[in-house]
Amino acid sequence: MRGPDRVGGLAVLKDMLKNDLNRPEAQLAIARQQLAVDDKDGAAQSLKQALQIRPDYLPAALMLSQMGPAERAAGIASFEKYVQQNPKSRDARLALSQLYLADDRLDDAQKQFETMRKLDSKDPTPLMALALIKIQQKKLDEATAYLKQYVQLGDKQPNLDVGQGYIYLAQIAIDQNNDAQASQWLDKVDQTSQHYLPAQITRAQLLQKQGKTDEARKVLDNLPITDPRDAAVVARTDASILFTAKRYPEAEARLGQAVQDFPDDPDLRYDYAMAAEKTGHYTTMEKQLRELIRTQPDNPQAYNALGYSLADRNQRLPEASKLIDKAMTLAPNDAYIMDSLGWVKYRMGDTAGAAKVLRRAYELQPNAEIGAHLGEVLWKSGAQDDARSAWRDAQKLEPDNETLVQTLKRLQINGL
Repeated sequence: MRGPDRVGGLAVLKDMLKNDLNRPEAQLAIARQQLAVDDKDGAAQSLKQALQIRPDYLPAALMLSQMGPAERAAGIASFEKYVQQNPKSRDARLALSQLYLADDRLDDAQKQFETMRKLDSKDPTPLMALALIKIQQKKLDEATAYLKQYVQLGDKQPNLDVGQGYIYLAQIAIDQNNDAQASQWLDKVDQTSQHYLPAQITRAQLLQKQGKTDEARKVLDNLPITDPRDAAVVARTDASILFTAKRYPEAEARLGQAVQDFPDDPDLRYDYAMAAEKTGHYTTMEKQLRELIRTQPDNPQAYNALGYSLADRNQRLPEASKLIDKAMTLAPNDAYIMDSLGWVKYRMGDTAGAAKVLRRAYELQPNAEIGAHLGEVLWKSGAQDDARSAWRDAQKLEPDNETLVQTLKRLQINGL
């Protein structure tokens, strides 16, 4: 009933608006109904028609921009035209900036945010946006400067909650190995801030980084939790702290309880599976990943995790290969899934194919575990100098990586 009714509704709407089709509002209404019946091409055409009638009609431009990369270009063009004609329109300039970000045009977005900043020095939005762009560009000193300006607005605007700014400042300080400064930034997030919980989670992670596992967990234990969603986040963070400390049985127990409490949380279920693998509870691991695949059939990480675990244990290799192939189909440019693909090829005897895939994975994401796998494949294929080179590079990235250390020990490689 629902499908035919909606299609019929489109026909009725078109008939009602037949004398108003030269109005952009009419084309927008038709486009909305076309999307409701999954006629994306028709909706795009109606929206383009609306913009032909009125190039600066922002509702049509915004809807068109959200339909895909090709349509986004037309939407951006309309917004650009409108902003040129209305340079003081904050909302239009902000929307244009967001479209640039969606199109990965960081420099263009930055110019718009800088203009917004000049137009209104009291507006916090462009400062935060510019800081995030600089973080993405790994220009952390510039990001810090913008964030400091952002939090300073909190002194002048009492209703402005700048807690998020302090958290980003703390995270930058952590990345720069300035733990004391990070702690000082976090101290500035008041309990009344809506960002107090993420600030305390960041504090717990900072303490874990310093090896203070129990102290980190106490921070989480002392949090006043009322929202079940927050409880799930805290449980996952607590388990992550235990996992990082290699207290795998405790992490598994914590996550097992959390999955019972929050059975619809896919992140908790995935983490539970990973903890179960670490303790050798492979039946539990597989059960959790199978459930994740059932409820999220387009989740590449679930297929990859199960496929890799089977390949790593040299079990059910044809099935492992199919699972990893499925993951690759869903996420073809994921370096970690490529690593799994290379590893299962190696387990199945295709060392040449494995080396090719692993080299590609390492190029995409230089990572100690991928480097360990690449080194082993090269070693077994007789390219021992290349293998040592791969392992040396991996050691530079993460000398204590568990996979790397175990690989060198198992192959009795004493010096690189």
